[in-house]
Amino acid sequence: MALKQPRPVSFWRAIYLCVVAIFSPEKFEKWDQEDRADLETRPNATERYRIDRVRRALFYSLGLVLASGLIGIVLGSVACRCIGKSDSCVTTLQIIGAVIVLLAAITGVAGPRPSTSFAAYAAQIGKEHSA
Repeated sequence: MALKQPRPVSFWRAIYLCVVAIFSPEKFEKWDQEDRADLETRPNATERYRIDRVRRALFYSLGLVLASGLIGIVLGSVACRCIGKSDSCVTTLQIIGAVIVLLAAITGVAGPRPSTSFAAYAAQIGKEHSA
């Protein structure tokens, strides 16, 4: 079976499907059967489509990390010139820098919406591991 073009699923819907899969497997199995039937009618996905999502996410995350690093360097330089170097100032700047990097990582994960049906993804993973 060729890899099909997935049905878009929002981020919150994917989280909901994970919760349903854990706490109500029967309900999830019913949705999975419906999704498989829908998946058969969808067009085949191209190889380019599959890799573009990964590349886009990689460069998006890289840009966020570089931008947060640049902001940290600029703010650190300005603060050291205006306030002077002190242990408490350095500690505060380290905390602010860590928060910026963590926010960049969180934004990179939650920014682009997942467009893969969770049921189709889980089925594909299951087939790869059983083979």
